Amino acid sequence: MTKPGVLYITYGYPWPLNSGMRLRDYHLIRAISSRFAVSLLSLMERPEEAQYLEALHPYCASVDAVLAERRSKTHRVVGLTGCVLRNRPVQTHMLGYPAMSAKVREIAEKQDVRIAQIEHSYMAHFAEALPPGHRCRTILDFQDVGFVQYRRMLGLRGSLVRKARYLLEWWSANRWEIRYAQQFDQCLAVSPDDAQALRRASPDLAVAVVDNGVDTDDLRPLPEAPGSRDLLFVGTMSYMPNIDAVLYFARCILPLIQRRIPGTRLVVVGKSPPESIRRLASRSDVVVTGSVP
Repeated sequence: MTKPGVLYITYGYPWPLNSGMRLRDYHLIRAISSRFAVSLLSLMERPEEAQYLEALHPYCASVDAVLAERRSKTHRVVGLTGCVLRNRPVQTHMLGYPAMSAKVREIAEKQDVRIAQIEHSYMAHFAEALPPGHRCRTILDFQDVGFVQYRRMLGLRGSLVRKARYLLEWWSANRWEIRYAQQFDQCLAVSPDDAQALRRASPDLAVAVVDNGVDTDDLRPLPEAPGSRDLLFVGTMSYMPNIDAVLYFARCILPLIQRRIPGTRLVVVGKSPPESIRRLASRSDVVVTGSVP
């Protein structure tokens, strides 16, 4: 019996499994593939991601990718200004690639696509590339609810420039995120709190919670090392909430623990740590590894 088709659209290719976004995409694709023929289409951030395209073939009927092209500063400024003037989300320019839209249209026209699932609200505009009159159901997975995320990030420490950026992102998401979501048949949230925020903003929005988890068959706790007093923080270290969490922990929490348990260290593991995190490694009680295999 032929499986019905799902067009699964992601930002970044979901391999290697070194970020929360990729982990969620990968495990959802694995689960969906048991009942549906998955056509994966990824907007790749970097050319080197192409070396991993084979990794998802065991779970996908087809795998396609479009490389996000580099744009000049002038092109970005003109495009962003146009988005603001036309009341369109800033991300439709930042992530708006005609080649990606054309690929969405091509797959929908050539394959038996019953469902189109788009990961991340900033990619929602690619649903507009589905052929007119196409009858597939549409799903939008909010890996983050932007108007909630950026409102919270406004409270983080940072420069005025960074806060201005978060304010612009919040303003943009607050204006368009729900408007786009209302065009989808179903929305997914990763937590009850996110789902509640979406329902408050739009009571008629169809929202279900598909939360993140851990594969306890594959990932089991290691035996505790005798005498170990290391505390481990794992995360994408270019993500501002993670940066803020580590800096706060090292400054305010770690000393309290060390009063009770002398010799306790903080080990920070994750790719792309900024200078503020790397500077912590000058302390004898903090280790910063950067990216690990």
